[in-house]
Amino acid sequence: MKMTIVGAARSAGTYDIDGKSGTYDNILLHCVHADRKIEGQAVEVVKLKTDDFSADIVASAGASLGAEPHGLKPLIGKVIDVDRDERGRVCDVELVK
Repeated sequence: MKMTIVGAARSAGTYDIDGKSGTYDNILLHCVHADRKIEGQAVEVVKLKTDDFSADIVASAGASLGAEPHGLKPLIGKVIDVDRDERGRVCDVELVK
């Protein structure tokens, strides 16, 4: 499904739930897309784990994962194509333009 990115954020930290602790590092892409059931556009947040795969997408858009002056801002306005598995989890994301 093709989506236009209207916002981007990075969410990182640690968690401790029921004695289980760990860390997380995600990129949150706030997107809009067409939907037959909605007049106008639907809104969705696509969560990507920060790994080599998402880093390639970020870099190809001219953005960066670091705290450089522009960070993820170059992602805004880009179009991505998101594929999901049978459980609805993101399994592939491609930068279209």
